[in-house]
Amino acid sequence: VLTPIDPWECLSSNSSQASKSKLRQNLVTLYHPGGAKIMCVVSKVVDDAKDGGERVVAAHLWPRSSGLNFAAWSSGRSQITACKDIDGAANGLFLLKDIEKAFDDKRVCFICDPFNVQLQFFVLDPLLLDQDLCPKGCDTTWLALHKKRIMSPDIEMNKRPAFQILSHHASLSVDAAFRKGWLTAEEKLDLKSSIEVTSPSTSTA
Repeated sequence: VLTPIDPWECLSSNSSQASKSKLRQNLVTLYHPGGAKIMCVVSKVVDDAKDGGERVVAAHLWPRSSGLNFAAWSSGRSQITACKDIDGAANGLFLLKDIEKAFDDKRVCFICDPFNVQLQFFVLDPLLLDQDLCPKGCDTTWLALHKKRIMSPDIEMNKRPAFQILSHHASLSVDAAFRKGWLTAEEKLDLKSSIEVTSPSTSTA
């Protein structure tokens, strides 16, 4: 039986501070060079660019703490191998801590359209849609962010996150959401048809 590789099911602990700092610096260099502030790409909440920001974090897309081999998975995938390592800027986004946690738990995902260079934030867990986002100074709700487009078609190629990782995560998240009753069969089919699926598999007994 072929089972999709799911690094988000194997999270052992948070990434080390050194790893977070390296990713943060790479993201600052790419998105906010010389700036004192960083911004969550979804909520647009702004935070201090220095390590230790309270609200916005440098979030790994493929989690460093999963224990699964990022290098082996990324082999042959040109956009991902351009990251060079798991702390490369293409494997990260600036996100609110609550959004990072929901992403790792597959309660939210990003629907990618690589042909039109569009990225849409999608809330899968209906319980979140009735909740406010918690960080101080963040006057918004999960519902307000649901289906929000967060990337312009004219964004520079080197400033795009790894769509292949986001699509792999989205495909797994949609499957999980259907199993939990968050999506109907029709909703699942519609979302899956919108995802550029690049999900590798591994043999299991």
